[in-house]
Amino acid sequence: MTDDKEKLLAYSSWVEDSSYNETSFVVVNNDTYHIEGFIDDGEGILVQMTADPGWSAVDSSGKKITTGKDPLGFLMLYPGSGDISITLIHGPTWKQWLGYAVTIVTLLFIAGFSLYRKIYRSKTPLPSA
Repeated sequence: MTDDKEKLLAYSSWVEDSSYNETSFVVVNNDTYHIEGFIDDGEGILVQMTADPGWSAVDSSGKKITTGKDPLGFLMLYPGSGDISITLIHGPTWKQWLGYAVTIVTLLFIAGFSLYRKIYRSKTPLPSA
């Protein structure tokens, strides 16, 4: 158990003492954030949100910023050094789009099959007693 405590304290120290530069983090909406500041050479930006594959980041010129995750699974951004202006966006992944497509196809199948059965039943005479 003390091993976990030492690792957690080392991580906490790394997060708190890794840079003296400050960045601003502005919430544009629930899926869009804007980050500005200055980054020294070899530094990254730790965004304390889960590193989900739906995150993408671009700088002010539209260049894609490399993303990754830290040891606890938080989102890391790796822009170049200097002044930064980053837009962080969360959007659907290909797996989500596939899920949407499967849902639509399933609903169309159910509606089509129901319509087919209704038409088929109307053409089939009822058995007489």
